[in-house]
Amino acid sequence: MDAGGETAMLVFHHEFSHAVNKGPLIQPDGGIVDAMWKREVITPVEPPGTHLALARQALAEAVRLVGPTTYARVDGVDRDDGSPAVLELEPVEPSLFLTTSAGAADRFAAAVSASLGHPPPS
Repeated sequence: MDAGGETAMLVFHHEFSHAVNKGPLIQPDGGIVDAMWKREVITPVEPPGTHLALARQALAEAVRLVGPTTYARVDGVDRDDGSPAVLELEPVEPSLFLTTSAGAADRFAAAVSASLGHPPPS
């Protein structure tokens, strides 16, 4: 996480939509940081299959425990041995990085419509 940041994977209505890499916020010898988010570097990525599989597992467990969600963001990192780990699962998340992937806003709108029982917008 210190070197590679984290992978944020967005799932809308049980389907993977897109992912971004959120670069590390704290740099060695970076000095005092007054506004951490100003340094955040967001890059669209295709998540490694191992990260996506673990995100799907985590979401399935969350659905089993609390029920379905319209959308969720699963943040994953690489452990020191290279294996993936879930850093956090956020079923209510305002940062969906919709502008980083073509069609992401439409996929999100369709997920919300579907969860409300409405046909997808055309």
